[in-house]
Amino acid sequence: MASSSPKSVPTGHHATSLVIKTFRGPVNIEAVLSKPGRPSRQDARAESEVLELLSSIAPQADIDTLSRTMSSIDDLVLSGNLVGLNRVIRKADVKELEPIALLTLLRTTFAMRELLPDWSHLRDKAYRAIKRKRLAVDKLMNGLLDP
Repeated sequence: MASSSPKSVPTGHHATSLVIKTFRGPVNIEAVLSKPGRPSRQDARAESEVLELLSSIAPQADIDTLSRTMSSIDDLVLSGNLVGLNRVIRKADVKELEPIALLTLLRTTFAMRELLPDWSHLRDKAYRAIKRKRLAVDKLMNGLLDP
């Protein structure tokens, strides 16, 4: 099983700035990760909220539900809680979540996948789960799969 700690981001004056695109716009991930402190109770609530929102996404999800879910994922990123985000990814149950929920989680976190050890494992499980449902998995996961 993959480690629950995200990969470290280079720091120091020689490091290049790592900017990722989030639902809310570009974010300098080095600046986010350099924030002092540890994950708080608020971060734990944010993780639970993301998991609840993912579980609530119906097959014909409305844009408001998807937007709230993506914003909640961004909250974890902006708080610097990539460990918590990786925990959400690890806990995401491909047997219980709708394909649109899995795709929302994977696409929203795609830009930081290198920092999330369990991201590719979820992608692979989601691929198999979506394929079992006889959906157009290659089209739905276009851009998420390795070349």
